[in-house]
Amino acid sequence: MTSLIQRTGDLLAWILLGPWEGGSVDLALCAMSLLAAVLILFAFRIAGQSQQIVAARRLIVARMLELLFLRHDPKASLWAGVRVVSANLRYIRALFLPTLASGLLLTPLLAGMSNWFAQRPFVVGEPIVVELRMTGDRDRLAPASAKPMTLQVPTDVLSLELGPIRFSEGREVCYRLMAHSAGSPRLTVTDDRHRYEIPLAVGAGLQPTPLVWSADALRVSSPPSATRPGDVMNTVIEQLDEVRIYYPARQFTCWGWDLNWIWPSVGLTMLFSLLLSRWMRTAIF
Repeated sequence: MTSLIQRTGDLLAWILLGPWEGGSVDLALCAMSLLAAVLILFAFRIAGQSQQIVAARRLIVARMLELLFLRHDPKASLWAGVRVVSANLRYIRALFLPTLASGLLLTPLLAGMSNWFAQRPFVVGEPIVVELRMTGDRDRLAPASAKPMTLQVPTDVLSLELGPIRFSEGREVCYRLMAHSAGSPRLTVTDDRHRYEIPLAVGAGLQPTPLVWSADALRVSSPPSATRPGDVMNTVIEQLDEVRIYYPARQFTCWGWDLNWIWPSVGLTMLFSLLLSRWMRTAIF
């Protein structure tokens, strides 16, 4: 289920954010927050009833005033408190279905947005750590006809600084690279069965920066008949499972505070929801 949500979110984010690639991150975040606000209002308009929400909210205010006026009478205050709780439960019931519908609509969108806003691209001269995770047992011998796994680095953009370094009995292989220029270079990993292309994001602007790539998403073809000169060789391991790229976390600065991307996104979404709710004649709280 999680994989399905993530794939749906990735596809949705690519459709919506693909045209913004290389553009302003702030404008793209504002546009996605506006879309999220429209989806919330759409869910409340379809799954909820604005009149019931407004009536339940006004009832809470009336019950609170009643409790305030009756505060000198203990018995009356007790029953007024019960009516306040009852009014709050009615308010929660009016919000339950539209809130649930909003969550179902926003979950794939937020999952896809995380691969564009949660991490930033590498900058030129910054170390790049790439981790290859394998499946199978390294103690099992590969057949004599098997080709060793190779990592090919485009030397005009990247250079290999360190690696391969192996962890967890050889199932994790790490490389440290360095970028010489901005762009979207691709690493090529080849094993005995398939060839994989790993995209990297280097430079400024909006670019997709997923932390984890599955081998199925990176597979492009069967391997060539022979490796090309300049390939970095690694010992034979059974099969590539996933690739992890350790992008730095993106920070949004607001009045001197460094914030994770989710907080400005939530704030903008709520602001747009409030501004559009009156125009769409839809109550959201």
